[in-house]
Amino acid sequence: MNVALLALVGALGAALAWALRREWRARARRADLRARSARGHAAEEAAAHRLEALGYTVLARHPEARYTFHVDGAPHEARLTADYLVARGGRTLLVEVKTGGATRITRRGTRRQLLEYALHFPVDGVLLYDADADAVREVAFDDPGGGADPGGRFAWGLALGLALGLLGWVLAH
Repeated sequence: MNVALLALVGALGAALAWALRREWRARARRADLRARSARGHAAEEAAAHRLEALGYTVLARHPEARYTFHVDGAPHEARLTADYLVARGGRTLLVEVKTGGATRITRRGTRRQLLEYALHFPVDGVLLYDADADAVREVAFDDPGGGADPGGRFAWGLALGLALGLLGWVLAH
């Protein structure tokens, strides 16, 4: 058999094997995404029932909020969609349902998502529903300024200082 023909057949075989492997991986990824999506939908459905059993009233499923941010002065709009808006005890809360590793609040993506919700939804708090552990946890964030109170404590301190100064002046005269 001709060496050139063998090389051609070998190259075609390698190309076919590479293409089949690539297609197999793509199909496996799509199947994994479908399975994760189905698991997430099932977890959301179970969460609604669990939240109601815990005394929460489900006000909305997939509530949305929008906000604008600017990049080099150009405005961009962001849309947020949470899993549930609930109420209990006079408080309105946002619920995010998570499964797997995403249930860990130490996970950067989960924490950032909940912080974005806390900042841009008009709610009293944010709940993380861990579907794997069947646990509801309230997540609260400190002041985004790192505890800085621009104006609050300063204003009270200024007012107190002025009041004490005025009182001292009145007592001295």
